[in-house]
Amino acid sequence: MIQQRFTTGIFALAAASIVCSHSLSTAAELKILSTNAMRPVVQELSERFERSSSHRVVASFGDSPMSISNRIANGEQFDIAISTPDVISNMQKRGLISAASREKLARSGIGVAVRRGAPRSEVDTAEKLKTALLNSSSIAYATEGRSGDHFLGLLQKYKIAEEVKSKLRPLTTPTSIAAISKGEVELGVLPIPGILAASDVELAGPLPEEMQLHLDFEGAVVAETKHQSEAIHLLKFFASRDADSVVKSKGMGRIP
Repeated sequence: MIQQRFTTGIFALAAASIVCSHSLSTAAELKILSTNAMRPVVQELSERFERSSSHRVVASFGDSPMSISNRIANGEQFDIAISTPDVISNMQKRGLISAASREKLARSGIGVAVRRGAPRSEVDTAEKLKTALLNSSSIAYATEGRSGDHFLGLLQKYKIAEEVKSKLRPLTTPTSIAAISKGEVELGVLPIPGILAASDVELAGPLPEEMQLHLDFEGAVVAETKHQSEAIHLLKFFASRDADSVVKSKGMGRIP
């Protein structure tokens, strides 16, 4: 009887060791390379995924959508790429991502940022925004992504480019936010998620709809990943209804 109990105990201990070993061996470190505009969403959703799984998520961010493609093409190792649909499509053509894994993640807009506590300019119509820009002492805009080029195009379209030329400060979104929070720049025309993520900056309002640029973002699993199933699981979580509240809280919406 003692021998039987001893043998049973040994088998139970061995089984527990196998389960523990399997759990450790299946835990993966999943690496995301994302465009900077998705930073607030990616960071919070990654933390939530880690709490509900055995996996660790490491997120890196590129200065522009195209930099995502270039870094992966140059051999940097990542499991998931997040960028604009045109860049993801380009990566698909080059065989850098799995076409079947593509997921629509979020849609963002552009807004006007001011220092927290500073008077807010009215920007809800094209005329009011023009007035705010003309009356401002300085205007930062994002050099990465498409929002900066779109803003410069608006200045041309509404015929105020020359009048505000000396006020323009072309900076990255994080540098723009820092400059506004320190009072070095009065206004910023920037992606809304970057504005909402900052503690010392406020959103005066989104660009009027007729001036707005909607920026869509997609994710895909990198073709050379060693953690395909885990990466698919993470990406589907990002696209799921469970993540909707986080996407909304960061000033973004889902792509129709």
